[in-house]
Amino acid sequence: MTRHLPSPGGVPADPDIPDGDADANVAAPSPAAGPSGGAGADHAWAAPLTPGPPPEIPLPAAGLGGLDRSTDPNLGHLLPPAPDEPGEGHRLVVLERGNPDAPTWAAERLVGGGVVAFPTDTVYGLGASLAKASALARVFAIKGRPAERVLPVLLASVDDLAIVARDPLPDVRLLTLLDRYWPGPLTVVVPARAGLPAEVVAPDGTVGTRVPNHPLALRLLEAAGGAIAATSANRSGEPPLGTAGEVAAVLGDVLDLLLDGGPTPGLLPSSVVRIDGDDLVILREGAIPAAELREAWAAAREG
Repeated sequence: MTRHLPSPGGVPADPDIPDGDADANVAAPSPAAGPSGGAGADHAWAAPLTPGPPPEIPLPAAGLGGLDRSTDPNLGHLLPPAPDEPGEGHRLVVLERGNPDAPTWAAERLVGGGVVAFPTDTVYGLGASLAKASALARVFAIKGRPAERVLPVLLASVDDLAIVARDPLPDVRLLTLLDRYWPGPLTVVVPARAGLPAEVVAPDGTVGTRVPNHPLALRLLEAAGGAIAATSANRSGEPPLGTAGEVAAVLGDVLDLLLDGGPTPGLLPSSVVRIDGDDLVILREGAIPAAELREAWAAAREG
């Protein structure tokens, strides 16, 4: 069953205004390795992109607007507690983007140990607190994601890189790259800070980081403390999901909360890179073409 919190006055937000963000599974490279090239499919941050168009996914009866609206809107943020494992009688809470408090309420659920779906500038994502082991485990279970494919981290700003990165002041060339592409669809793999949960740290001691270019996602991240574990809101190996209706249809029975931000702007995942000495290594070509990234890195080195 789904619990739906309406926007002020109980009027649903316009579903046709495109929003979007969520980090797709950090993965997927070219088969060849080399400077400013592919990393090889055996890298912890690499996995194949899912080919083909997204499937036709039926919406819940009458669409999102037909979901259970029995919640008294005057109760506001009094959401039901997040369960360790949703069971019989589980009610998905859907927050509409027209409600100005929705990102804050979603952050409350996330910080409290819930698994939350939300829009990004790429696709819808699943988020969990870095401090909640049970929530991190649920993300892997929900997706059917292999344990060796660690989760990337979404950040609220470049400054929040210090929360997860070993080096608080990264290479000036990297900062130049981030200044150009953050917020945006670029995941950067950096040495991880000690003490991060194993679910976000690759065997080589790195963590994938990104600042999404989506207002709802950024407000959620800020309210949640600046950094959360996040990956695409889909089953592993299946196409990413670009609307709240698709997420509700596919994952609604196992999520705690869905932040409805309308359709996402695109279904391509973020591009993934890391710095190796003087070289930019492209681990996955995604929303940003590899040629463009190579040009930007060359400019950063010369600058």
